[in-house]
Amino acid sequence: MTEPQFEPQFHQINYNMARFIEARYNPEAPVKERFITWWELFTTHANSNPFDVVYMDQIATSHLYPYIGKQPSAAYYSESRAILKEGQDNGLIKNVDISLINQFVRAAVTCIIKTNISIGKSLTKDEIESVIKICWDGIKKD
Repeated sequence: MTEPQFEPQFHQINYNMARFIEARYNPEAPVKERFITWWELFTTHANSNPFDVVYMDQIATSHLYPYIGKQPSAAYYSESRAILKEGQDNGLIKNVDISLINQFVRAAVTCIIKTNISIGKSLTKDEIESVIKICWDGIKKD
């Protein structure tokens, strides 16, 4: 199967997300702070662009999924993996496959945003912080 060409909308959504995160993110912060900040920024941006989340979720759960990580516009996800790797290396994060942890967090965020879309609601800043703290609590070593 040849690698599919993704629509310009796919790339634009990714580049918009990357610019939003990079402008507000400190890659030198400690692991926990980086995890929380990266995912709060991801969730904040997704919450403000809920239909982008729906569109991207459709791609991520389709036959196109194996190609997503190979797209240059999705390169900003490498930082979320780097955070998890460093967290595991430092004994802060459970020793579970990094892809599974990333999928766990993204699925939680995506599902919560999509559920709120269906009832006509956006997440508040406090709700976003709570969701990401719950995700951290789910992946950290006890």
